[in-house]
Amino acid sequence: MVSVLNAIAIASVFAASAALRFRLWKQPFTLLFYFLFFWLGETLLHRYFLPEIAMGIEVAFVCFSIAAALVMACVVMHRIESKSESD
Repeated sequence: MVSVLNAIAIASVFAASAALRFRLWKQPFTLLFYFLFFWLGETLLHRYFLPEIAMGIEVAFVCFSIAAALVMACVVMHRIESKSESD
């Protein structure tokens, strides 16, 4: 269970950083592809290469916090860009 949660958390960080870097809020299917790609990679990594005790639940808490901060930055950037386009 912890490995699944860690995989989702790490994939969320990578997808949120890609959304911020490449402005992927305009292309939601590409953002979903990024998330699924990173989630699959992390799941396979946890399943076949990492022992169960390699990463604790703390990694998921930290990654979800970073992802939340990146999503807030995306929202702020989207609002700033939409305001500058309307002016």
